[in-house]
Amino acid sequence: MEKGNEKKKKKKKKKKKKKKKKKKKKKKKKKKKKKKKKKKKEEEEEEEEEEEEEEEEEEEEEEEEEEEEEEEEEEEEEEEEEEEEEEEEEEEEEEEEEEEEEEEEEDKLNRLSRQKGAVQTRPARML
Repeated sequence: MEKGNEKKKKKKKKKKKKKKKKKKKKKKKKKKKKKKKKKKKEEEEEEEEEEEEEEEEEEEEEEEEEEEEEEEEEEEEEEEEEEEEEEEEEEEEEEEEEEEEEEEEEDKLNRLSRQKGAVQTRPARML
């Protein structure tokens, strides 16, 4: 009977040991799975961050391009305005020159007509 009890005890001990080993293995597996999950999550977060950074860079580039375009447009507008002002100044100068020429011609004509008038009246007075 003692042999039977010893066998049972050994069997029970073996079973207990096996159960403990199985539990330990399960715990290890669970830990490994948790670690893997955590690593995967970190990688996904890193990926998201990289994507966000790329998007931000693209947005910044677009903004810079828009600013450059606006600056170019402003410069072009300024150049056009300067050209228009120069043209207006040239037109004004031309008009002034024409007016001066007309005035000179009028003065010349007036002088000539006075001289003619004087020439004509002189002889009439003398007579």
